[in-house]
Amino acid sequence: MRPQRPGFTLAEMIVVMAIIAIAAAIVLVSLAGRARASTAGALAR
Repeated sequence: MRPQRPGFTLAEMIVVMAIIAIAAAIVLVSLAGRARASTAGALAR
């Protein structure tokens, strides 16, 4: 087992930041795609 100490280790911080970055990228891409589709539909009308 690893020693118990407050805070995160560097590896844990990197993993958490990577997960957050991937999740943020997915959200941004889906929002951008939805916005682009809605603006294209509005322009077509």
